[in-house]
Amino acid sequence: MKKISVILILITAGIYYTSCSKNNDLRNPDPITIDSATIMGFKDSTQLIKSITEIGIDSSGNPIDKHTIYFYYDTLNKKINFNTEYVTSPIPTPYSLVLSYNNAGLLIHIKSTDTSGTGTYDYTYDAQNVLSSQTFTDVDGSVATVHLTKTSLPSGGYSLSTKDTTVDMQVNFVNLYTLNFDAAGKITSMNDLLLPSLDDGYIDSIFYDAFGNVSKVDETHLITGNPALNYTRFEFFSRDTKGNQYSNFNNILFNGVANFPELFGNLSIGNAFSSIDNDYFYQFTKYPFLSTKVGYENPTGTGLLYVNFNSDPQYDSKNRVVKFKMYFGDYPYYSDEYDIVYYK
Repeated sequence: MKKISVILILITAGIYYTSCSKNNDLRNPDPITIDSATIMGFKDSTQLIKSITEIGIDSSGNPIDKHTIYFYYDTLNKKINFNTEYVTSPIPTPYSLVLSYNNAGLLIHIKSTDTSGTGTYDYTYDAQNVLSSQTFTDVDGSVATVHLTKTSLPSGGYSLSTKDTTVDMQVNFVNLYTLNFDAAGKITSMNDLLLPSLDDGYIDSIFYDAFGNVSKVDETHLITGNPALNYTRFEFFSRDTKGNQYSNFNNILFNGVANFPELFGNLSIGNAFSSIDNDYFYQFTKYPFLSTKVGYENPTGTGLLYVNFNSDPQYDSKNRVVKFKMYFGDYPYYSDEYDIVYYK
């Protein structure tokens, strides 16, 4: 979990950063939608996001790149398109995603297209609508399936786990990935531990406030033969009480996998909060944060470093969030600014 992961589907680290060499026009023509007022789970059509422009920013506050994603909602066919170019109908573009849903609104299929070809992801769920498997079909036709083991917890929640083999130049590592959920379906911890000893890897413990926002993330880095390193990865001092449109957007578009990290073993989940080390998921679980303290390990291996960060959310006349920032902290990107445009 705590390593820079390659996201295999084109969202944020895919569509966004694959096209970072393009400096897309920020004009926002109205894409044509073929839907009624109630669209793909959005009961209030004023909440429909038309486009998101992401601007990568360096530590000096200078923009590095910017690119726009356009969204097309197709209720009739239970599909949503993510396109990097403006088109007049919901069709794939050279960089695009097409998300498909079942009658319960769960994400069951993703078609991912880029210049190398098209890959697909298929998801299955158990009787309680909990994810049980993902099958990835690559552009070359190869197929890989990840099965999740579900275990009930005494608290009333459950855990999901899978094993992943990481091939090193000298040795193969087998990791056990575990996600623990409470009875309400919120993630309470994420574990990435080396088998069979379970004495090397990372454990994130996640805490929430009364509104459902992540309030704190404590991280433990286990290192074989050395003392564990314990620190607070995120501590959110204040959050707003409005502006949950982006969070709702993620929950509807990625229903069934919206609370998963960006990379869970061999299970690649793309969502609106994908980023290095799942930082975006922590930062924007419901409402925009106003102030946070971020802790991380010094790359030189000499202790911990901390940074204070504000997301500076902005709102329109309908109290919808239209701009905010996320801490990124991976050189040269210090933060990302998101500019949101709605259909109405």
